[in-house]
Amino acid sequence: LVRGTNDQSFAMVGSRNGYLSQDSVVRTDWGLSPIHLEVEMCGHNAGDPTRHKMFEPLALYTAPTSGDLEIAVEMDGVSGATFTHDLTDTYATLDRVGFGREAVLRFQNKGRGEDVAILGYEIPVTDQGKR
Repeated sequence: LVRGTNDQSFAMVGSRNGYLSQDSVVRTDWGLSPIHLEVEMCGHNAGDPTRHKMFEPLALYTAPTSGDLEIAVEMDGVSGATFTHDLTDTYATLDRVGFGREAVLRFQNKGRGEDVAILGYEIPVTDQGKR
């Protein structure tokens, strides 16, 4: 929990690496200072980091806003696929995440004036055994 300026507590998602928001360079259009969002989630290994798995299509739930959310995938420490989710859609099934022992997702949005609310995501996993 984090305490806001109005002295009220609210829940905030933490990031393993990166930042929740970061002021970017002031632009000359309308004098606005846009905010960037980048959150790296924990590694997903279905409870066993030694076994290979197929990480099936990513299901993503978001609040309806505008703009795009970029989802970068890292499989076993190597950059993998990158997906784009239209934030006007509250639910989307994206492509298969990939094959490996562990998947890490990084959510990014650099759009000016775009609110982002990630309500949840699911990655079905199929065990492929040890190699």
